Amino acid sequence: MLFLKRIGIVLLCMLCMFGIYYGSYRFYLYKYGDEDREKFANQLSNKTVEANQGENNTITQRTKLTVEYYNRLEGSLYEQEETMPVEYIGMSREELTDYLEEYAKEPSLQDVEEGFEKYQILSFSPSQVVLRKISTPAGTRYNYYLTEENGCVTVYYIDKRTVFEYTNIIVDMLPEDIQEQVRNGKYVRDEDALYDFLETYTS
Repeated sequence: MLFLKRIGIVLLCMLCMFGIYYGSYRFYLYKYGDEDREKFANQLSNKTVEANQGENNTITQRTKLTVEYYNRLEGSLYEQEETMPVEYIGMSREELTDYLEEYAKEPSLQDVEEGFEKYQILSFSPSQVVLRKISTPAGTRYNYYLTEENGCVTVYYIDKRTVFEYTNIIVDMLPEDIQEQVRNGKYVRDEDALYDFLETYTS
């Protein structure tokens, strides 16, 4: 009989210990469980961000290039897929932005003739780049550009970089309205109009 009482006391103690342990566990979950889950979620989020930052977010040979052509004069817009220029490969979005801004300062002769203004990056990812090429074609196509250099008229091609001819025409000797045009940059339509100007004002 005494033995059974001892067993009962032991079982009761074990039951009390289990109850205390279980109660403490439930209290911990109630008080700190949400904080632990939030910490775990934050850790997981940080690892995801670090992984994304480690991705090679640059243009590759497999990157698809789409160019939208926007004509301000007509208000027209069309797009087409093009071959990725070799110069773009390996560039990040920031590098491509800088490259296109520099290009806009000195575009090709063909782009100048077509009234090119600038490029816009509409979307950028390793899988696809979408650019918008904005142009405002002139109503009349010009081939030459006159300006003043060292007091005389200099004739450039329409790219404004390639010299066609240095002249001995003194700007101050021109009619006032022509002086103003040349100093502001005078566009000439074609070769006939250019030689007409040169013959008229060459002394």
